[in-house]
Amino acid sequence: MTTGGSKCPDEEINYGHALKLNDIHYTRDYESDLSNVKKGKKIGEVGFKLSGNSCSNYRMKNGDATLLPVSTAIYEVADYAQEYRVMANGELYEVTDNPKAKTIADLYDITGKVTKVSFESTGDGSHISDFSPEATNEFAVEYLKLKYIGFDEMYKKASGNNYFLRIYLTDGTSFRISYWSDHQAISPGAFGTDELKKIIQEQSQQR
Repeated sequence: MTTGGSKCPDEEINYGHALKLNDIHYTRDYESDLSNVKKGKKIGEVGFKLSGNSCSNYRMKNGDATLLPVSTAIYEVADYAQEYRVMANGELYEVTDNPKAKTIADLYDITGKVTKVSFESTGDGSHISDFSPEATNEFAVEYLKLKYIGFDEMYKKASGNNYFLRIYLTDGTSFRISYWSDHQAISPGAFGTDELKKIIQEQSQQR
């Protein structure tokens, strides 16, 4: 592989779908039903494709995508802030890091849009059980007000019992987060409160 006219010192990279726009990193949502997801106005386009054109030490810049072709249009998603979701090539991309976010609510534009929270198996990802409606609402409130510190800082203390939680939204899409009980570490990059831990443990005991 070569980049900028020089040969890379490493092997070809197997990328997952990701892109960067306005200093925000997004990755593709492979699981959600997109039948109710509608794109909005065009907000940019891909200017550089990493796959086949970059080395492992390359750092993504605004307008870069890992696998999308150059000139692929990037769109807003109707009813969501572009800081949370965008669409490209008919696929949904969701934020994985926003350096300007201070809370989970800043990162995820899902206030008032959470319909259900479920436990999933950490083994095969299968559905286990749902939170009660009351616990779902309480969880959403507590989760969204958490201070966002980023995945790397959170993951340093990610230990203890690990739970997979899936959060369902009003448009039928959903996403999975992880929670580690010892230090109350919770993805994508925060530490939970005692109240959040209580909600999760109580709902876990009712599985």
